[in-house]
Amino acid sequence: MPLVWAQDATIPFLLAGSGMSQDLRDAAGQARGPVEVLGQVPVLAELWGRALLAAAPLRFGAGIKGKVLDSLAAGIPCLCSTIAAEGLGLPPALAGLVQDGVAGMAREIVRLHHEPEEVDRLGAAGREYIAAHYAAAVVDAALGPALGMDVEQEQA
Repeated sequence: MPLVWAQDATIPFLLAGSGMSQDLRDAAGQARGPVEVLGQVPVLAELWGRALLAAAPLRFGAGIKGKVLDSLAAGIPCLCSTIAAEGLGLPPALAGLVQDGVAGMAREIVRLHHEPEEVDRLGAAGREYIAAHYAAAVVDAALGPALGMDVEQEQA
């Protein structure tokens, strides 16, 4: 965020997550830009109602990240590292959201804050991606054969 604030000091940062250390809370209090520490957010709709975009700059982890899917499902573009996008197979319309360097992520945060129509386009593309790949019927159809179920008969 210091790179973001060097370009636009008005861009707010909402810091959400459970188990946040006191060191992180203290660092947020020392930030040179607008930071609001939310901690754990039990109802994500409340967070998404306040957010223009999300960021998942993960440096380690494995598998599909629920926080990225939650954001996209809410129509909130999620800037993410390659690790955060791992296993998603994002379509070309969302590929620009994957940024590994802090400079690239900061550049995209600033750009998107100044291009609301692009945020809307990415939000719609994210919802379409989730509907096509993670809707209940899609998941049922993918898992049904592995579980020995005939999904078409189950749905009839």
